Amino acid sequence: MFKTAILISFVALAHSAYDDLPQVSDPYNPPGHAPVTCSEDYKAVIESTRAELGKTETIVKYTTVLGNRIQQKFGRSHEVLIVKTGQIGHRSNYNGSICRHDTDYGFHYVLYPTPGDYNIHDAKLEEYFEKFSAFSSIRHPNIADLPIDPRRL
Repeated sequence: MFKTAILISFVALAHSAYDDLPQVSDPYNPPGHAPVTCSEDYKAVIESTRAELGKTETIVKYTTVLGNRIQQKFGRSHEVLIVKTGQIGHRSNYNGSICRHDTDYGFHYVLYPTPGDYNIHDAKLEEYFEKFSAFSSIRHPNIADLPIDPRRL
């Protein structure tokens, strides 16, 4: 009888502690910021780059070229995500201007300005990030081949 009373009090204590925990958000409506449709300026750069490069280029090369063109047009660095599924970029914790562009040929683009202070006119830094993106696209990269960040030298 005593063991049953202790077990019941332990279960009640566990349930009361559980009530104090933060509630899980609705998985169909996660927190964060949803991207908006890209402006005509972004759409023009995306579509012209795609028309020029065609559909034969790899996504890695296309992402690099598109990132460079957007960077030149808007004067600051942007993050470019390209995937073949519509589930990318629905919500993000990045509290800035995120835009999304869906195309009729199966690619979905999410673009946003790079957070933080990033100088696009620093040639060494640009070279580092190009090498880093090439390194990260390798299937089984060797960490010894990782480029060195020039800001740490």
